[in-house]
Amino acid sequence: MQLDGIDFQGYPLRIRRCQEYNAATAPPLKRPVPQIDTVDLGIVSTQVQETPNKVFIGGIPRDWDEEKIKNLLVKHAGKLRSFHLVRESKDQSSKGYAFCEFASIDGVQLAM
Repeated sequence: MQLDGIDFQGYPLRIRRCQEYNAATAPPLKRPVPQIDTVDLGIVSTQVQETPNKVFIGGIPRDWDEEKIKNLLVKHAGKLRSFHLVRESKDQSSKGYAFCEFASIDGVQLAM
């Protein structure tokens, strides 16, 4: 489920197994599942995991869009693994804060 939460043309994709899927009855894999390096591909997930590389970003101007914020973070601190701009449920406007996960701890230190 490495691609769960990626942003595709402005929409976060949800990738899940079907409810009927049963790993115990699935045929064995013939080869290992390849690991996709989403960071190297430039794919930024919208699902921010609880890791040491997770950062809270506050005080964001409400008229800034996700791309502007992500570009600023990448320019000054490094590659992102995930990013989530928190929005109002009523009109989807920005609440002025976000969470991101940097690809490395160096990004966290540069951002601080």
